[in-house]
Amino acid sequence: MKKTSHILKGLTLAVLLTFGITAFAENSNTSEKTSLAEKEIVTDIKSQISFPEFLLESNSTEHQAEVSFKVTNCGFINVVKINTSEEKLKSELQNQLSKIKLNPQGLDENSTYQVVVRFKAL
Repeated sequence: MKKTSHILKGLTLAVLLTFGITAFAENSNTSEKTSLAEKEIVTDIKSQISFPEFLLESNSTEHQAEVSFKVTNCGFINVVKINTSEEKLKSELQNQLSKIKLNPQGLDENSTYQVVVRFKAL
């Protein structure tokens, strides 16, 4: 019966991922092309991050992490830092982000990008 109740709980939850992004570049001249590339980062990451199932077991309905990362010239994400009080979430995000390949066109590999990832069960 416990297994059934867990499945029903999972089916009745809607998952919401929200992202915010800012880029800190050494060069302060932000072009329109760079801005569009940064928006693509949000879209790409949002489409490739999945809701960690272990969060369904949590008493909290909202979880957040601030992720700082760089993008290699090949498009892979190198995580610089993940700020969250939840170690399991930190590990899961590190794992998921390491598998994502972005389009590096218009991005500066020397820049550090920040994304706020929010998981919310409705």
